[in-house]
Amino acid sequence: MTRDILLGVDVGTSDSKVLVTTRDGQEVTSVATPTRWRTHAGALTDTEPQTLVDDVVALLRRAVEAGADALGPVRVAGIAVTGMAEAGVLLDGPTRGARPLHPVIAWFDPRGEDEVRRLPEELVTRFQGTTGLPLSPLATIAKLAWMRVQGTDLAGCRWLNVPEYLVHRLGGQMATEMSLLARTGLLDQDTERLWPVALDALGATADLLPPAARAGVCWGVAGGDDVPAELHGAALTVAGHDHPVAAVGCGVVGPEEVFDSFGTAEALVRTVSTPLARDARERLAQANINSVHHVLEGRRLLLAGTKAGLLMRRTLQLLGAAEPAARARLDEAAVAADSIPRPDGVRVTGADNSDGALRVVVDADGVDPTALWLATLAHGVDEAGLALARMESEVGPASGATVAGGWTRMQSVRRAKERSLPDVRFSDRTQAGAFGAAMFAAFAAEQSERGVRVPDDATAGRGGVPLDLPGPSQQYAAVFTRGAHRTAAPWRRSPYESREDRPVRHRHHRRDIRHRRHGPAQHPQAHVRRGRHRRCDARGADGDQGGHRPVAEPERLRLPARPDLRRAGAGRAARPAGGSSFGVLVAAEPSDRGTFNGEPRTHRDPALNAEWVRRQGGHAVKFLVQLRADRRPGAGEPDISAEVLEVVREVVEDCRAAGIPSVIENLIYPLAGEQPRRRSSVPTGSSKRPSPSTSCVPT
Repeated sequence: MTRDILLGVDVGTSDSKVLVTTRDGQEVTSVATPTRWRTHAGALTDTEPQTLVDDVVALLRRAVEAGADALGPVRVAGIAVTGMAEAGVLLDGPTRGARPLHPVIAWFDPRGEDEVRRLPEELVTRFQGTTGLPLSPLATIAKLAWMRVQGTDLAGCRWLNVPEYLVHRLGGQMATEMSLLARTGLLDQDTERLWPVALDALGATADLLPPAARAGVCWGVAGGDDVPAELHGAALTVAGHDHPVAAVGCGVVGPEEVFDSFGTAEALVRTVSTPLARDARERLAQANINSVHHVLEGRRLLLAGTKAGLLMRRTLQLLGAAEPAARARLDEAAVAADSIPRPDGVRVTGADNSDGALRVVVDADGVDPTALWLATLAHGVDEAGLALARMESEVGPASGATVAGGWTRMQSVRRAKERSLPDVRFSDRTQAGAFGAAMFAAFAAEQSERGVRVPDDATAGRGGVPLDLPGPSQQYAAVFTRGAHRTAAPWRRSPYESREDRPVRHRHHRRDIRHRRHGPAQHPQAHVRRGRHRRCDARGADGDQGGHRPVAEPERLRLPARPDLRRAGAGRAARPAGGSSFGVLVAAEPSDRGTFNGEPRTHRDPALNAEWVRRQGGHAVKFLVQLRADRRPGAGEPDISAEVLEVVREVVEDCRAAGIPSVIENLIYPLAGEQPRRRSSVPTGSSKRPSPSTSCVPT
């Protein structure tokens, strides 16, 4: 039997990767090759467009062969390309046979620095507030200005960003994806059209860019004499800028979340749900924070960076700890010695994103390698904290953070991130960008099968104008990237949890299952508590079949009642198949629920509904909440208790409509001024059972 596969392509600065997955997101295999650059005069970096195409096509062919080795006969259903922004290809016209006029200039290449300073005063003054970008040689407009000075007339030319050019060469239509377009410096964030002032400054017309399409929309199907036959017929799409695509690949799809991609270059991606005002964009750009489009529809993002990873690498080299064994010894010593947040007698600087030079000041005796390493970590955390604080000043606090990247393999790094970020999770996904691209490939394949595609070049419309074709929703991305059918769970709690809270691996029905021994599941995957089927009695407390008791009575929890909070109603559900009175209970609460002033909040992911539980093989929905029935909101505060009850009503109604039971688990938490009380011991021989809930007492 022929299996469908998806190919997620990530064209990076150092290397290009292709990840092979099944259509439901199970990772199969991956291949990679170095990105070939040329260096001129020690500072200028570029490559030929055909070199990029040849390398990616060869990589795709290898990926299909590797997928067939693992699965047997395969058919490529979809291909999505993510990668670097700002870099691209200038063509001599808007037609399929157009020829490149210049090499692909690397995004970090300094060409255009002088030309940026000579742009018209009106553009320079309004640039940051209009585009949401700092005015620098990084933006595409600087590279285009340099090409113009070299004698290229931009009128009649066509610009495609690197992922867009590769998709076009594979057989897709010419289009520009919104997150890549937003990084050119040519997009007016308020009108979502090309900025006339920028086009005039370049001597270009609106045809410089093709129509805009959202990530995941089908841009056509693979084909042509230069495309390998094994790729023909695959749906093609551009996934967008690599940083937000990697965030999606790690399951960061909701609003107000932070994704910290912590490699040699640290990228801080903050998702926001609404566009920012011009003055807010300008303030952020002045702090070197980008305010641009996300790859998910209806989302914007704030993007900042630090050189913390670079400084950490140089510190390890300075200490002779670059090799794995020496690095592990230093890491162990740092964890053991880290009783204070910042060592005395040593200071490190240089992690600002415009810097990168390691500077160490030692003004006391007794500074050892461990102290220097901890000082480097502390400085990197401070720089990231400054960027996130600037973001927070404009858009409010983040609900949680996910950290990924090679540095998270060190325990001391994880501890530092835990202390500095809200509600931290760590992702072990090694190919986050390529996996995020695979999600967009899955969506494009579905759209292609429905006949929904980007129209032909000739009928698509004018440059930069968005096409009315929707991309994948937050719910679609969440189901794909956090679904139950994974070769490895992407979420991992901190290693500094207590032993009883550590995730435990189990094998059950050939499926990986993770759970915590106490408390909520750490990601919304189907799981079984305590490593076995958890029995769920299909009868209610009064003996009626499928009775729902979603919220415990306040008197049972030893809490005063809130008369304005009503219990959710009861419902009926059918017994599990076969008439049995027990079945599999599947957790459906989101992994990241957010907080308010340290108090837990509750919300529901609509994608993780009763039908989703059924598809995992479950017979009942388990949903965890945290409710204090005696909590009364202060002036201007959200009514967290009412929020819980509203979510519970939604869960109960959804389960009632689907005909399966729901179990609402309430975890009590201390309010301000209270401390948790341990479960009281029960004397030997007593028939009295301890309360299942933790009670809280005032201090």
